[in-house]
Amino acid sequence: MRVIFLKDTPDGGRKGEIKEVSDGFARNFLIPRKLAAPASDQAVQEAESAVARELKRGRRAGREAKAAARRIAGLTVEFEERTAPSGKLYAAITERRIAARLEEAGIGKPERVRLDGRIKEPGTYEVKIEFAQGAEARLRCVVRTA
Repeated sequence: MRVIFLKDTPDGGRKGEIKEVSDGFARNFLIPRKLAAPASDQAVQEAESAVARELKRGRRAGREAKAAARRIAGLTVEFEERTAPSGKLYAAITERRIAARLEEAGIGKPERVRLDGRIKEPGTYEVKIEFAQGAEARLRCVVRTA
């Protein structure tokens, strides 16, 4: 039986892919779990248009991610924190706090902020920011004592 996969499956089916599978596998597993649908002419056309829309959406997301990466390249994020008598920060600067600061600045939400551990002392640090579609940028994080 020819089926169109509606979702990615652990056994190799990719969303939008048309594949020949055994009748029992399609009727007893794929179709009841809404992982696939029978591949009629109309369903094939709908799947192809859905794949085209998804590609267009992905390209747009990629452009937006690259624009956000360009906006923050070379940017400096500053934190003023209290320190203990030993010189260590009371509250460490984490990836989550840096991401929140970027969102507050209207830059957008990064996919991932990469630090080599937490920032626990005042100083200047380089932070790698990753956005969707592989776009990335580096920014400086300056931590001062309050």
